[in-house]
Amino acid sequence: MPSIFDTGKTIEKSGKKCNTKTHILNEDGICADCQPQVDTPPEEPENPKCNKYGKISSKPLDSRGFCTGCTGGGTSSNKIFVILGVAIAFIAIAGTVSYLFYIEKGDTVPNEFLFQKQDNVDKNTVLQSNEIQVSGIDTPVNIKIDNGKYSIDGQNWTNQESTVGNHAKVKVQHTTSQDFNDSVSTVLSIGGVQGIFLSNTVLKDVIPDNFIFNKKENVELNTVVISNEITISGINTETNISILGGQYSIDSAAWKQSESKVSNGSKIKVKHKSGSSSNQTLSTTLTVGGVKGIFTSVSKKISRCDKWEEAFHVPADGC
Repeated sequence: MPSIFDTGKTIEKSGKKCNTKTHILNEDGICADCQPQVDTPPEEPENPKCNKYGKISSKPLDSRGFCTGCTGGGTSSNKIFVILGVAIAFIAIAGTVSYLFYIEKGDTVPNEFLFQKQDNVDKNTVLQSNEIQVSGIDTPVNIKIDNGKYSIDGQNWTNQESTVGNHAKVKVQHTTSQDFNDSVSTVLSIGGVQGIFLSNTVLKDVIPDNFIFNKKENVELNTVVISNEITISGINTETNISILGGQYSIDSAAWKQSESKVSNGSKIKVKHKSGSSSNQTLSTTLTVGGVKGIFTSVSKKISRCDKWEEAFHVPADGC
C-alpha cells in the first residue's frame, strides 16, 4: 500500500526525486507524481564574448552579462546620443524652414517718412504736402489715408486703400480749417508706418496796413473834393469801416456815411465839400479796423482883387 512520509526528507529512488511530504510513493517506493529530475549541465554559449542581447564584441562580458564593447549600441549612452542627434537635426530643419519662410515673406515695413508742417495757411483751402519717397521694402505693401487724399507718382488723387512699392513718390492733401488759428491733420499709413501732415490756419487779423490820402490844396470854395483811391491790405477777414466829416465809396459803389464792413483788397475813396472861405482847411477821417486815414483839402486864397472882381465882375482899382 502507498504510504505517506512526513519526514520532509528527499528520497532518491531509481533516479527519481520525491518530496515525501507532499507526494505518495508507489509499491516500489517511487513517487508516482514526480517528474524525472535530470541534472543537465548548462549549455555554453556559441560565442562566450556575446551578451544576452545578441551584440557581438571582441571583449568579454561584464558582471551584468553585458558586452563591454558591443557594436550597434544597446546601452543607455548610445540611446542618449541617438536622441540628441534627432533633436539637433529637427532644430536644424526647423531653422532652415523658418529662414526660407522669412526670405519668402520679404520686408514689408518701410523706413519712416516725414511730412512738413505748414503754418499760417489760408482758411478753407486745398493744401498739398511735400513729396516723400517710400524706401526700405522689397515687396508692395498696403497704403491708406485718414482725412485726406494721396497721390502716387503724380497719379490721380484718391482716398481708397491700395498698395505701393519701394521708391514710389507720394503726396497727400487736405482742406484746411474754416476757422482762424485752427489745425487739420491727415494720417498716411504705409505698411503700418504712419506719417502725419499738419496744417495751421492763420491768426485772425482785422487791422489793416496804414493808408494815406493825399492833401489837396487851392481847391475851389464850396466844391465837392474827392480823394485819391486807397487799397485795403493786411487783413484776412472783414473789418469795420466808418467815416467822420464826409462820405466813402467801396469799389466804386454808392457813397455812404454809415458804418459798414470792408475786406482785404477793397478800393476806397472819400469825399467832402471844400471850405466856403478863402484858404480854408477841411478834413475827413476814415477809420478802417482801428487805423485812421485823413483826407484834407484847402480852399484857394482869395485876394482883395478877386473878391472885388467876384462881386462886381470888374477889376478893382490897383489890381
